[in-house]
This record gives sequence, C-alpha cells and structure tokens, in this order.
Amino acid sequence: MALCPFHSEKTPSFSVSPDKQIYHCFGCGEGGNVISFIMAMEKLDFVEAVKLLARRAGMPIPESDGYVNPKDIIYRINTDAARYFHNCLKSQEGKPAREYLARRGIATGTITKFGLGFAPNKWDGLKQHLLTLGYKPKELLDSGLIISSKNGENIYDRFRGRLMFPIFDIKKHVIGFGGRVLDGSLPKYLNSPETLVFHKGSGLYALNFAAKAKDIEAIIVVEGYMDAIMLHQHGLDNVVASLGTSLTGEQAKLIRRYTPRAVICYDGDAAGKRAAGRGLDILLNEGLDVYVLALPDGLDPDEFIRKNGRDAFIEMVRSAKPWLEYSMDVLASRLDMTATNGKTAFAREAVKLLKGIEDPMQKDLYLKDIARYSGISLDVLYRYANRTKQPPDRPVQQPAFEKIPAVRKAEHEILNVMLNQPEVADFIMKHLDVSDFEYDIDKELFEIISKCYKSGDKLELADIISNYLGKNNEKEVLAIFTNDIKYDNIYKFVRQCISVIKINKIETKRRILCKKAEELASSDNKEHLNILLRQIGQLDKELLELKEK
Repeated sequence: MALCPFHSEKTPSFSVSPDKQIYHCFGCGEGGNVISFIMAMEKLDFVEAVKLLARRAGMPIPESDGYVNPKDIIYRINTDAARYFHNCLKSQEGKPAREYLARRGIATGTITKFGLGFAPNKWDGLKQHLLTLGYKPKELLDSGLIISSKNGENIYDRFRGRLMFPIFDIKKHVIGFGGRVLDGSLPKYLNSPETLVFHKGSGLYALNFAAKAKDIEAIIVVEGYMDAIMLHQHGLDNVVASLGTSLTGEQAKLIRRYTPRAVICYDGDAAGKRAAGRGLDILLNEGLDVYVLALPDGLDPDEFIRKNGRDAFIEMVRSAKPWLEYSMDVLASRLDMTATNGKTAFAREAVKLLKGIEDPMQKDLYLKDIARYSGISLDVLYRYANRTKQPPDRPVQQPAFEKIPAVRKAEHEILNVMLNQPEVADFIMKHLDVSDFEYDIDKELFEIISKCYKSGDKLELADIISNYLGKNNEKEVLAIFTNDIKYDNIYKFVRQCISVIKINKIETKRRILCKKAEELASSDNKEHLNILLRQIGQLDKELLELKEK
C-alpha cells in the first residue's frame, strides 16, 4: 500500500499486487498493469511504454528486415527541413523575419527553444537542399513540404517567404510546420497538409513542452502559435495551441491524458469568443473540467502578457470562470435582460445548459445563478428544469445493469472466480457458455478466460488488462477482478451465480416470446400462436426447476 500518485491523499489507498501484477487505487479508481502505469506516469502511448520497459529490462526490441517505415522517412525530412529553416533565419536573408520576431518581443533563447525558422522567398530553396541530402522527389511530395505543379511536370517549395513554426509531437518528432507571412499577403497562416505523420485535428502546438511541465493543474489552450510561444517565454509551461482549426475530440483526449482541467484562453474579440464557445462542447464531451479566461479590451494572450506581465496573466487564469458561468454571461449579453421576453428566453436557454450536470449541489448553485440573472423564482426554475429534463414522448432509458443489478453482479462474480480460482473454472465452463451472459464486455472476458484454460496457457490478470488499455471499459474490467470474493462454500456460491445468470437468460427469452404472442393474438395465425404458447410453457417449467434448486 502507498499514497496514490494519481490523486492527493493522506491515507494510503494505492495497492500493488505482485502476484496479480496489477495496481489499483481504492480512492480514485485508477488501476492497471505495469504498461498502463508507465503510460500514465510518463505520458506515453502503448508502444512507447512497451519500448521503455523493454529497455529497462535489457530486452531487445525486434527490428524488421530491411523495411523502412514511410513515417520514419517523413520524420527525417521534417527534421532536416526544420534545420534548414532555422539556419535560413540566422542568415542574411532571414533578417526580415528576425526583425519581426524582435518587434514581437521574442527572445533569442525562445527562438532556439521552439526551433523557429524562415522559408526564403524562393521556389526551390528547400527542394534543392533536400535533394542534395539524398531524398527522392516522391518522398518530398509525401512529406507535404514540396508540392507539384498542376500539370505534374515540376515540383517546388510549399512554404516561401514565411516565418516557420515546426510542430513537434510528444516524442520530439517534427510532424509538420506552420508558416506565417511577414507582409499583408494571404493566407496569413499556412499549415502542412495532412500526411502520414501530420493530422491537424489530432495534435497540439507546444504539447511537447506542456507534457513535461511539473505539477500541472490545468492546460491552457490558446489559438495562435505566437500566443503559445509568448506565454512559454514568460514561464507558463502548461500552454498549448490548436493547429489552425477548431478544437477536436482527438485534441481534447490529448489534454485529458495530462490533466482533468482545461482553461480556454482565446482572443478577447468577438471571433475569439465564438471560437471559445465551439471548443467548450468538445472539451466537456471528454469529461474535462473546463474554465474560460475572457481577456479584456479585445486583447489576445500575447498582447495581454506583454502589456501587463506574467503575474497579471496568472491572476486572470485564477479568476477564469467555470464554463457554465461563462456561457450564461455570453447568453445574457445577447439578450435584452431588461425586458420580460429577454429574461424568459435567457432562463429557458440557460436551463438547457444544465442538462449534462449530474451533481445536484452544483446544479442547485447554477439554478440560483439563473434565478439571479433572470429574476424568475427558484421554485419555478426547479419545476421547469425537471419538466425539460426528459421529453414527455421519450421514456427515460435506464441502463440495463440498473434494471437487473443482480445479473450483472453474478456475471462479475463468475468471471472473478474463474480468474482467481482455477480449480473451479472447469466446473463453471461445464455449466455456462458465452451465450448465457447478458453484457458484451462480460461475454468477451468469459471467452478470453475460457480460451486460456482450454489451451493450457498461463492466465495473468495483467495480460487481460493489457487488452483494454486506453479503452472506456479499462477501469470497469479492473474493478471486476479486484473485487474481494466473499463466500462460505465456493461451489455453492458459484451455483447461485450460475442460477441467477440462467434465470435471467430464460426470462429475457420469455419476454420476447410473450411479446410475439401478444402480436399474434389478434391475428388468424392460431397455429403459430400455439407454438409460441408451448414454448413459453416450456420456459416456465425450466424457470420453476431453476428456482427450486
């Protein structure tokens, strides 16, 4: 037992089982095997975690025979291109870009840290450089840095006369580039196209730095490269920027990997507010605790911190509003809150914002805010909120395990016994098969365990957990097998669980047949109806026998 590394606690609730090769926190629910632990602690994906563990254990990682991954070629091209752009920035032809960065207050150390560069205003400067390094034209086209003319006869540089921002992933690979013009031409910003290694919707600028930040409480999300760079220059390491697109679900998942809290800090103008609003739903859908930092006077983060300093920006972050409070402020600003119609419209729309909130105390506080804004009594708002909670023509759909918790519990107990009591597994497999189980994940686990026993393979919980790393049901699977089994007689306990599962299967089948019989009762198909009634009678007999055991 130890203090959990994933949440703050004073009494140890983090358990490591060498025998089962798993860890589990009884406080926050985190758990898994050694691979998931490394993934969580080191912020790595599955493959990188396996490689790290292999290196620590001194195990060789198999290499393919002569095969070169096309992604690796693009990574190398991007790295060489980044060096070329950086050298061009330091050269005489990069003087306009250096002067621009100086005007924006970007320090020399920051230029080096972010690998900033300059693409000369030439048609083939980068192309010629990469060709001399031995790359093939097809490889250059695949990288997206070089493009083909319409007739396909010539290839030339995509980026020309632009300040260059190399984009890194958390493994320090250069995956793409953003380029900004230094004059008034359009487009102002140009990004690398989609390639084998670059997907605008699944990466975040400066995440390679934010991922390494210590004691990270929240990730601050800004719009532009320069915003992120300037905030980092002022010592704010937990800042990332979207890559020229609205926030996506993939980007939200990346943020969730490092922290449960996100602060949206977009420009203070109207466009920035609209962008912040679009990002809210994306972040909330990934379960993030979202705050919105609304900068004053239409300033962007870069302008604000240069004008007011680091401490003032940190104070703004601390005063960031919870997403719902911010959304209500925006909603109120669009309506005439002095008029009855405006107050009513505000209350209706504001109550809809509460639909995803399950915490009754939090919902109570927000309803009081709505009452304060609108002047509508709290009692009326409560009634309206409950009335709109579920449309009258759509009955509330309860999860299946809430309808029949005994069945779910019995399935979990059976799986737990099979894994931890191998001598009982054979008895269980003689009396149950996969079709007896109600829930898909339980069916899947039963098949995995059964196949291992039947093939004589060694069965380890850590191996089972590995199948579900990073999936939505990872914690659910872990909870099944870390639950203590309580019984006086193991075989009596197992028979009871089997009986619950069998009875549920028969009752489910009986309900289906009864529904069909009701549909046929008013028809002339008496023969088919009689067949169904006989089948129902047989099921009733089987149910009676099971319940009498």
